[in-house]
Order: sequence, then structure tokens, then C-alpha cells
Amino acid sequence: MNPNKLSLFHAYGIEAEYMIVDRDTLSVSPSAALLLLDEVSNIQNEITFDQTAWSNELASHLIEIKTNGPVENLDGIGNIFHEDVIKINTFLEKENLMLMPTAMHPWMNPSKDFVIWPHENQEIYNAYDTIFNCKGHGWSNLQSVHINLGYANEYEFRSLHAAIRILLPMIPALAASSPILEAHRSNYLDTRLNFYANNQKIIPEISGSIIPEVIDSEKEYRKIILEPMYKAIEQYDPNQILQDEWLNSRGAIARFDRSAIEIRLMDIQECPKADLSLVNIFVLFLKHLIENYIVEDMNSIPTSELKILLDSSIIHGTKTVILNSKLLKLLGSNQDSISVLDVFTNIPSIQQAEGKMLAVLKNHGNLSERILASLEINESTMLNSIAFDGKNNEEHFKKLKATYLTLCSNLQNNEIYIP
Repeated sequence: MNPNKLSLFHAYGIEAEYMIVDRDTLSVSPSAALLLLDEVSNIQNEITFDQTAWSNELASHLIEIKTNGPVENLDGIGNIFHEDVIKINTFLEKENLMLMPTAMHPWMNPSKDFVIWPHENQEIYNAYDTIFNCKGHGWSNLQSVHINLGYANEYEFRSLHAAIRILLPMIPALAASSPILEAHRSNYLDTRLNFYANNQKIIPEISGSIIPEVIDSEKEYRKIILEPMYKAIEQYDPNQILQDEWLNSRGAIARFDRSAIEIRLMDIQECPKADLSLVNIFVLFLKHLIENYIVEDMNSIPTSELKILLDSSIIHGTKTVILNSKLLKLLGSNQDSISVLDVFTNIPSIQQAEGKMLAVLKNHGNLSERILASLEINESTMLNSIAFDGKNNEEHFKKLKATYLTLCSNLQNNEIYIP
């Protein structure tokens, strides 16, 4: 793309992660290397095409499809990613494998099923494993969509960062897709993010409160976020293998190396069509904030108060309600409360562009809620851990497997899942 257009809402990078699973059992298969062979059959960490690239990160059963560099707009990205899904599935079918969507495998046991990527970037992944022990769901069993938004100068960086802070706690309400953990009903609709928030507790400077701190400049960002993080990990990382911008595990991180902010809180959905619809909703919301509110107003909402909303979204999904008076005022509401879903629905540009997706969310819930509906786990059991074991083990597991087989079909056909 034209480098002069690497600016706010003119440069996007999208990354989408999928599991590779056995077609019959749906168990994870550490086979990403099959998809990452160069022209002389050497295994690479990434291979590139005209519009996309494929890569691996940490777990050998994970494959990532991403835009090959920044794109000027989001039009057609969902279809391009779907073409890659078909291409990958056609290749994997020869090995009786296929891609599975959603943010967590429903019955993976990381202590038994996780295989760390043993090829390029191995020193990075081994360093993570040594410090944090990556045989856990928050490391080895998670698939997300990363949204990279470019900016041209410090003013755009400051505005974008302020708006993203407001967006982040609302993302799980719409995007949660991880309600099942080791064949149990989790206590969270977004179980991936519950693990994500607790992965690196031994070095709290790395993820902070997930919601980033208020920042006014690149210099301040380095001083408040990056420098304390690098200092805190020094004793665990004497060779400085991990001391880079990507070590930052907040819900959105500055990527100064590519003049972008990367949003990390979106669970991957059932198909690229759903992924890009949600991405578009979130981008339009950011545009709305930046066009209508000044940075100081957005930065006036304390991180701790945004974190409360994030925690609620992770549990309650589309039923999440905003009660914070400061945030309600910022969002232009004169009510005592408003649902997160209504926040997005009430913005005309979002309703016009993504009315169909908003209707799915309103009538059927986010993907986690739709998965639970297919499993007939109703509102009265939402916050209980429902085990698929005991005398009904076979019946429940059959239902669970059938739901995820259907989701694999939705991925292949690029269709929204409605049970």
C-alpha cells in the first residue's frame, strides 16, 4: 500500500488463529509444520502469499492467517481469509485433519496435548515456557483475532490509544467464543480472556490490568509501560530474549516498530465473515469516539473502572450492563444504565454497516451464548460448572462434539452459526 496512507483508519492488519484437529475425533493435532513448508520443503515460521501470510506461534497445533502487511481498508478481507481456510482444509484433508474455529478447544488437556513449536523462534517460545510454564490453557489453548490499527503521528497515536481503552472492556460482550473448558461449562463466557489476564501473574508489569494505562505520548508509553516491564523480567530473562514490544500483554499494545496499536482481546469466531463483521463494528466504534470526543474526556475514565466492566463482559456477554456514570456520560447516555450491545446498536454508522450481525447478537447472543444454547445449557446454569461426565457422559460428549463439528462446517462454508 501507499506508505503515505499509513495513518488512522487507512492502515489495517488482521490476524486470525485456528486450531488444527483430527477430522474424526476433533482432538488437536500438532501439525502446523505441514502448512509452513517453503519451495524446497524447509519448515518456516511464516510463508507469504500475495495478500496473506500463514504463520505459527508457540503451539504446534495452531496456524495463523493474516494480511500480508497493512491494507487500506477492510473490504474483502473476510472473503480472502475464507479462501485461505478452504486452501488449508483442502491440504489438511489428505492427512485427515482440518481447521477448527473458536477461541478454545472444548476438551483439550494441555498437560497431555500441547506440543511447543520446535522450529524457528524456538528460543523465544522456550524462554516463555521456562518462565511461565506454557502447559496451560492460557498459553497452549487459545485462538484470537488481533486487530492492528495504523497511525501516522503522535497525535493520532494518542487519540487512538485513548479510544481503544474505552473499547477494550466491551469486546468480550460481543466476541466471546470460549465457554467450554475441558468438556465442562466454564464460569466465564470468555474463558480465554480469564486465562489471558492471569497468565503472567509472577511478573504483573507485563499485563498490568489488561486495560492499558492512560498515555499522552510515545515517550510516556515507554517510561510507564515498556521500561518497568523490561526491568521486571530481567532476572528471569538474562539473555534479553523477551525484551521487546510484543512482551507487553495488555489488551492493546503499541507496536512502534510498525506504527500501529494491536488489539488482542477478540476471541476468534466461527468463520471469517463473523470475524470481520465484529472487527468492523469495533473499528466504526473507535471512529465514532475519535470524531465525537476529545482525548482528555476519554482518558478521564480510570483504568480500574474500565477493568470492572471488562471483568463483567467476560462473564455476562451480551447481557453486560454499563453502570459507571462517567462512562455513561462519555457514551452520550442520560440513562442510569445501558447494555454494551445497545451502545453499539445506537450508533447509526454501525447499525447501517453491520445491522445483520447486530441482529444475530441481539436475537441469539454472542458465539459463546449460541454454543451454550446448542448444548441446552440455559440461564439458570450460566454461572455453574456443568460437567460432561458421570452417567450422562456419552450423551453430553456426543452433543458437545456435534456442536463443534457444526462449527467446523460453518468455518468451511463461511456461515454464521445459529443453533
